[in-house]
Amino acid sequence: VALQPHHQRQACDASAVCAAPGPTETREFTFDGTLSGGSSQNDVFAAVGRPVLQECLRGVNGAVLAYGQTGSGKTHSLLHQGENSDEAGLLPRLVAGL
Repeated sequence: VALQPHHQRQACDASAVCAAPGPTETREFTFDGTLSGGSSQNDVFAAVGRPVLQECLRGVNGAVLAYGQTGSGKTHSLLHQGENSDEAGLLPRLVAGL
């Protein structure tokens, strides 16, 4: 998939990334939300972890996937133990929430 910058001729809103998998076909991908590079571990947990945990406690299956470029911080965001609770990643916070 070749990602393209947003062009006026494409009908994508600000929450979407337009991608062109072929020379004649354009697809639109939307996201429920995004977090900036300056987001804290607590921001990640509040936006992603807490809602999944609450649904799991109600009996609904849940999953969290991390996707991104090598070195972008996926492992840190998911598994980091941290010296204090403010630095803990998503998984330690989920376990503590159980």
